[in-house]
Amino acid sequence: MRDRWNSKTVIVLLSLLMVSLIFFITVYYIDVWVWIKKFVFTPEGVALAFLATLLATAITLWDKIEKVFTKLKKWLNAKQARISPQTDKNPFFPSGLPLPADAPSYVRRKSDDELATALEPVTAPEINLPIAITGEFRIGKSSLLMRVMQAPFFTKGEWKNCYMDFQSMRTDDPHLFKNEFFKSISESLGKKITSWTDKNLTVQPIVLRLDEFGMLTPDVAEQLIPNLYSFMTENNKRVRIIVCLPKHEQMDNMNDFIQILNKPNLNNPKYLAWQNISVKPFKEKEIRQLLSLLPKPAAKVAGAQYDTILKLSSGNPLDLQCLCHKLFKAVHNKQKAKELIAIIDNPDSYKYP
Repeated sequence: MRDRWNSKTVIVLLSLLMVSLIFFITVYYIDVWVWIKKFVFTPEGVALAFLATLLATAITLWDKIEKVFTKLKKWLNAKQARISPQTDKNPFFPSGLPLPADAPSYVRRKSDDELATALEPVTAPEINLPIAITGEFRIGKSSLLMRVMQAPFFTKGEWKNCYMDFQSMRTDDPHLFKNEFFKSISESLGKKITSWTDKNLTVQPIVLRLDEFGMLTPDVAEQLIPNLYSFMTENNKRVRIIVCLPKHEQMDNMNDFIQILNKPNLNNPKYLAWQNISVKPFKEKEIRQLLSLLPKPAAKVAGAQYDTILKLSSGNPLDLQCLCHKLFKAVHNKQKAKELIAIIDNPDSYKYP
């Protein structure tokens, strides 16, 4: 910016020097008052002087003028975005994978607030307990886990974030699992960690986000759960542990999972002391909030067909994401209201590929 300013300043100075030189040469050969009367005080002379001054000012202040126009352009774009918030990019995710942390179509539920509260430090002698996010298949447990770091608690310090997906790890072999587990922690901390007693493990506050916790086999769980509990309780102010656990007929929470494992080393009641946060299907408010993200033609049709949508989706977030993804595409393909209703009425519209 400084080089640009200097070059323009030089140009302005040279221009003024040339004008002055021409002026003095003219005055030397022509009587100055005659010249002034005949040219300077004429409308043409005044206009020329004004344009020269305007040009010199524009060149000198070009950077500031450019900033003003840039801000004006941003303001106009923002205003246009408020008037027409829909874009060509489909904000819905029908893949069945967890929604990214910044997904525009993520809808908060009661479980989001419960998780944020559970992460906050408690008053002694109470201690923070590890957290188990539970829920049915495809209900949004992993998507909630993706957003853990956005909780207000983690904005109060520099927490190291360690995420693991047990579905991709050797949960059938305690030795191999342990190696993979500490390798993942080492990569997150940027320091080699080989055991729970390693001093580098608690140099900086750390949050362990463990997805697909239900993939643990009894032998691996028998070693991991006691270590997780001890690590959490002994470093309570510097550690948070959040896991995702599926819910089904035989298992509703972490207590049920530990009992199903049926391992003697897990019989200690303290290992049952987990905070369980249940992720439930969308209610009407949450469904309508998601539908409101559709382009206006689809949002209007979907709002009128709410009962059908609730019946076919049962409030399942993934089913609703699939439907909204198809409706969004239909609107951009110029399909009419009748065709949008047909999509809503089709049970296949709620299934991901």
